[in-house]
Amino acid sequence: MIRSTQYPRHPWHRRPACESLWHRRPACESLWHRRPACESLWHRRPACEDHRRDAGATNRGGFTLVELLVVMLVLSILASTVLFAMFGAQERARKARTQSTINKINAIIMPMYQAFQLRRAPIITAGMDAKTGAFVRLQALRELMKIEMPDRFTDITLEPSIIRGRTSRSREYLRRLNQIASSSGKTRLQTYEGAECLYLIITMSTSDNAGRDNFSEQEVGDVDEDGMLEFLDGWGHPISFIRWPAGFASPLQPFDKELGFRAGDDWGQGDVYHDWKNSHDPFDTRKLEPKAYAIYPLIYSNGGDDIADIRSFVKDKRDEDPYPVIGSGRNRRIDPYMLDSGDGPIGRQQDFDDDGANWHDNIHNHQLKADLK
Repeated sequence: MIRSTQYPRHPWHRRPACESLWHRRPACESLWHRRPACESLWHRRPACEDHRRDAGATNRGGFTLVELLVVMLVLSILASTVLFAMFGAQERARKARTQSTINKINAIIMPMYQAFQLRRAPIITAGMDAKTGAFVRLQALRELMKIEMPDRFTDITLEPSIIRGRTSRSREYLRRLNQIASSSGKTRLQTYEGAECLYLIITMSTSDNAGRDNFSEQEVGDVDEDGMLEFLDGWGHPISFIRWPAGFASPLQPFDKELGFRAGDDWGQGDVYHDWKNSHDPFDTRKLEPKAYAIYPLIYSNGGDDIADIRSFVKDKRDEDPYPVIGSGRNRRIDPYMLDSGDGPIGRQQDFDDDGANWHDNIHNHQLKADLK
């Protein structure tokens, strides 16, 4: 048989030798794809292009700007959270330290104040009837409180007029004031006079200076640098003192709107109606003043904002004695309620600077009602 020389047969297949061994496509095509071999083996883009551009983020070598901003935002949130927690812890520590200091002061002041109920008044009541004698004794006790528990310098410097001369403690206060003034050469400032009088009372409450030993160095300072020391709260501000805070409303000095104001009183505030019926002045045992309510010394810190919004002196009369002796003879009296002041009594809570009620964060001993009564 004669074979054709034009198409010689393959030993195994009957296809032309020019075709691929496995496919029916020309051998010039890619083995796995139907594209020319000049194209990339795995992609349909030319091999000359950077295939990493389409490979996603798995093979990148850096961060985008958006990712960096996100990380910075997360870190700032975490940092602010930690700082806020630290600030809150510091504020709680300052508040706890202030409460501790006020508690220690209160433990000395309140027994001293309550002891006046049994105090012998240095007066002569011979020839007086019982009611007149009780009235004179009440006024003498109030003057004793003024000179032995002063909350302003005039209580120390002015001579008493109801009792017969100064007491030994009053003389010691005056001697200490003069000694400090001569040794320091500085002028006494009235900015923190209540706090400075409080320091005198505590440190001179005992002959062995035991009152001062109860306080650490951090609790004492001279903020106004006038040579007179003060007790400091947790923020480094002086702890203030008011002996007769008649206008202060608190759990210790409750008020009841149904009872109304004291007779003849017109403070123009409409928010302090003290409960004179159920909380009568304990020093007025015969109830000579029917609507005299109990008032207790106020020891207070202004809190973190250092704003008290508590009246501590008569408006525009800071240099004057807010508790002058009124009347003459057996009718001389001292009015701790200051009904004639026109602006309300000392201790009244009021927004004096029109920036909100800043007394709400004050820390004071009247909050310790259970321990005071």
